[in-house]
Amino acid sequence: MIKEKFKHKLFKLIRAYDIMVIGPLTIYHNHKKVREFYNDIVESCNKKGYMAYNAHKFTDPYKHPNINPKDVYYIDKKLVSGAKLIVAYVGSPSTGTGQELEIAEDNHVPIILVYEKNKKISRMVLGNPSVIKKVLFTTFQEAIPKIQKAVESYFDGDSQK
Repeated sequence: MIKEKFKHKLFKLIRAYDIMVIGPLTIYHNHKKVREFYNDIVESCNKKGYMAYNAHKFTDPYKHPNINPKDVYYIDKKLVSGAKLIVAYVGSPSTGTGQELEIAEDNHVPIILVYEKNKKISRMVLGNPSVIKKVLFTTFQEAIPKIQKAVESYFDGDSQK
């Protein structure tokens, strides 16, 4: 449970979303390109009527460098634990993404993993019991319709296919 003493002003703005898009933000070789990818995922989900959110909206390490790390932790924890579904880009190692995946698992939030076909992904990530689908792709652009199909399948009740 999130500590009651937490009072950051952003915390009050956060609400539950259908989908939380997570992935590396801090140390990524092309952070602008990956942020566009996250935004494209959110936009495609929103167009289908799902409320989607990506982590850099409130706590981007480049756009919001002055937010206290403890605040980032509690904000992200609330968002992940309150989501109905996680879409996680895991094509680049990230300690924060790993923590978010565990928060999702602890709260029984289903996870769709997204990564490039040629990437080697940690077995811990692949073995997370909350993972319901893996979406493999070659380009970010190619990934969007595949992710959209996986999301729709989950919400339509076909998550085991």
